[in-house]
Amino acid sequence: MLQPFDSAKFLFHRAAAHLAEFRTWYAIYLNSKPGEFVCEQDEETGLFHFKYRIVRQPPPMMGAITYDIVSCLRSALDHAVFDASVELGGNPRPKYTKFPFGQNAKEAADDLIRKRAEVPESIRPTLLGFRPYHPNNGGDPTLFGLNEIRNQKIHRILGVYVVQSGDTAVDNFIGGSSEVIFCADWNPERQEFTYCIAADPNVRQFEGALTLNIGLDEASTLGGKPAVEMLTLAANRVWEIIGDIAKETARLNAEAG
Repeated sequence: MLQPFDSAKFLFHRAAAHLAEFRTWYAIYLNSKPGEFVCEQDEETGLFHFKYRIVRQPPPMMGAITYDIVSCLRSALDHAVFDASVELGGNPRPKYTKFPFGQNAKEAADDLIRKRAEVPESIRPTLLGFRPYHPNNGGDPTLFGLNEIRNQKIHRILGVYVVQSGDTAVDNFIGGSSEVIFCADWNPERQEFTYCIAADPNVRQFEGALTLNIGLDEASTLGGKPAVEMLTLAANRVWEIIGDIAKETARLNAEAG
């Protein structure tokens, strides 16, 4: 027989299992060298642009796994609110009782009573204390970002990007004698990273100067950041919240006698 908050914890552990699977896919993709170094001459300036271009996107399954992770985490929050409501003597409706979200604090508070959901008033300050609204309005970026990603289309959840990881110094390059202009220009539309411009096409690069990564959708609050790091952060935050809700529920019940 399930005990209070068990379902929330089960969903969290399921998310953790999906996250472990995602880490495996993540490592395999990054180690597969899904990009190539190219050199293109600018027709107007005659200068040579040295780039690293992505030629293979992450497997679509990685987007589905990401969706599984965020769905389980997001649902775990809803289950925690439902169980707290039951334990505190409310009459919650499973279809409508949910963890609150909004663009600002008022919208989040209003979300607690939407569609006749019955979340006891005693637990509402705790839920709103997690600041489940947009960070521009003082909210928690991890929580708000989790909710945003949950509502994304699967094919939009992930994106590849490249950053400069080595020192932008001549030591990173061999060959050529012309002056090299170092840059760090990521073009998401063309999926290519320009790292230097030179008059000599014989300049060659060390691959160690660049880092390939996979980030969450740039349209979200957590966008443009490493997916593994952000998903792990979200999982840790959800686990903390489940525990905090359970503790506060126990305290309120003890206080009520």
